[in-house]
Amino acid sequence: MGAAKGKTRKMTSRFYKLGPIMDQGTTSSCVGHGCKLLLTSEPYAQADPVSPFTIYREARVIDEFPDDATEGTSVRAGLKVLQQRGLIQNYYWATDIEQVVDYLLRISPLIVGTEWFEGMAELDHDGIATPQGRSMGGHCYFAHGVDVKAGTIGFANSWGVQFGFMGLFSLRMADFAKLLYKGGCAAAVREK
Repeated sequence: MGAAKGKTRKMTSRFYKLGPIMDQGTTSSCVGHGCKLLLTSEPYAQADPVSPFTIYREARVIDEFPDDATEGTSVRAGLKVLQQRGLIQNYYWATDIEQVVDYLLRISPLIVGTEWFEGMAELDHDGIATPQGRSMGGHCYFAHGVDVKAGTIGFANSWGVQFGFMGLFSLRMADFAKLLYKGGCAAAVREK
């Protein structure tokens, strides 16, 4: 049975099909892994675009951090690498949780970078992480879906399938909003 004539059904959840969940090991290449997951996931799945370690190394050369200030790199630098390689056209920053939800529902998954807290490594029985405890520094991960009714955003991490539920976890929208507010970032992408 369809929607009543003249009425549109508003989408309240969407989850993109993910490419392979990889493991960054002991490296600081989370941005490279987040970018690679973008390239291998719906709606932009590409055969075998580029190594996550290559993206990471190239991003380190162009990022905004002084040499040796950090072992990681920025989400912006990772996206610039993808642009320079012609793998994406544009990227759009989400400045608040409403934009994050809108982008996930309408445009694409998002590459995100936030502070990571030790409590986020322990998930509850529903797979939800809670940002509490000591800060472990910045971390990039991949938002692959949202469930507005449940109030959660689904993420994939770059620590292999042994993390969380086969590499996946969720955050409550309110918690992710706080992480964004505290200097986090989230970007949706337009394909080439």
